[in-house]
Amino acid sequence: MSRISNAINMVKLLNKNGTMKVKDLTRELEVSERMIKTYKEDLEKSGFYIGSKRGPDGGYYLEMPLELSFIGITKEEIDSLKMVNELIKSKDYPHAPIFDKLTKKILNNISGHEEINFFSKNVVRPNLVKEKELKSWEIINTAISKHRKLKLKYKPLEKNDDSKKTRIVHPYGVFEYDLAVYFFGYCELRKDIRYFKLARIEKIDILDEEFQINKNIDINKRLSTSFGIINDKPFKLKVEIKHPFNQLVKEKGFSNAHKITEIDDETILYESEIMGYKEIKSWILSMGKYAHVIEPIELREDIKKEIEYLNKIYN
Repeated sequence: MSRISNAINMVKLLNKNGTMKVKDLTRELEVSERMIKTYKEDLEKSGFYIGSKRGPDGGYYLEMPLELSFIGITKEEIDSLKMVNELIKSKDYPHAPIFDKLTKKILNNISGHEEINFFSKNVVRPNLVKEKELKSWEIINTAISKHRKLKLKYKPLEKNDDSKKTRIVHPYGVFEYDLAVYFFGYCELRKDIRYFKLARIEKIDILDEEFQINKNIDINKRLSTSFGIINDKPFKLKVEIKHPFNQLVKEKGFSNAHKITEIDDETILYESEIMGYKEIKSWILSMGKYAHVIEPIELREDIKKEIEYLNKIYN
């Protein structure tokens, strides 16, 4: 390493470890004791004062340890980094080990930070799924940066006449939803923006053909106006929800454009102009007797049919 690099690393070591013996510094920096003294002189000329003390616990030390503000990082930012790292690890995302390694590199070069008591429920995801997501993500990210089209074989949940057809997609970006990774882009088969779950991609290749990004596409706006990630025809939803789900709905909200009216201590009226009919139907059914759909009539009838079918199965 250069003289400047070694001097900077010497400051980092002293800032992290406190007092260090010269022999330990020579071992860490792989230089002679004479060079350690030279770095000390260089640093003191730049305002980094290196103290020294004798005895078994003696050695060099920074007379004024570096504060977090020296490198532009605050205590609140460090705490946030730790919390985010715990969240990413707990959700077992494909890049979790890499992010954890990066976090430790940052923290190892900062002294004075405290442990933070933040925990998140761990999710265990199949290794094959994570490997598949990571491999596809690397290909998709390359295609996005180069504005190149993707050719893929995709296995959707719903089967129809053209579900097995090869897709040509203009990739725009990647996002996470409900512990799964998706990418979105213009699908030439569907003639519209579509979302593709990385775990359901059977084969993916980058084509030589380039494409122009439609800058009017706002993924955040699209996702905020749907219950989940399905963008279908908007409809007006009106549903009465009783305790304990009334409290859960008030805490979550589900969309940016909703209205919650308190009917009594046990019941709320939830109203929203929203998309994602099938996802909403599943959500209503998951609340059982605690949810009563008022509008739309079509949703009421579909839920009645589902209940009748379930009744036949269990009887």
